[in-house]
Amino acid sequence: VDGVNYGAPIDNLRRAMLDAGLTSVDLWIGAGGVAIAKLVLPILKPKAHLPVHWDSFWTPFSAGVGRAHADAPLEELLATAHVMLVRPVQYMDKWRLDRVGVRAVENARVKAQLGFAP
Repeated sequence: VDGVNYGAPIDNLRRAMLDAGLTSVDLWIGAGGVAIAKLVLPILKPKAHLPVHWDSFWTPFSAGVGRAHADAPLEELLATAHVMLVRPVQYMDKWRLDRVGVRAVENARVKAQLGFAP
């Protein structure tokens, strides 16, 4: 970009993990399905994965999400790698990451204000 080589994204990820002194992460929040997961899982070694941008970019936000996240090849890969899938169902789903792990947190009031089913 403008004559600057910022490196390959996967190499940058490896370098960031090394620079941070990390050998794994508790939660990987990302998109890309199985193709990206095959590249990222060996580097991040996450305990859990929260997919983002899995819904339709073409559906109006106010319509809500039509279906829960589903990606059989990704789910199989995550299971094989012993990575918990945090399955999004609707906009404004909420989770908490702490020392125990990742767990769903109630957010019905916000969903109701936006007109989404709980």
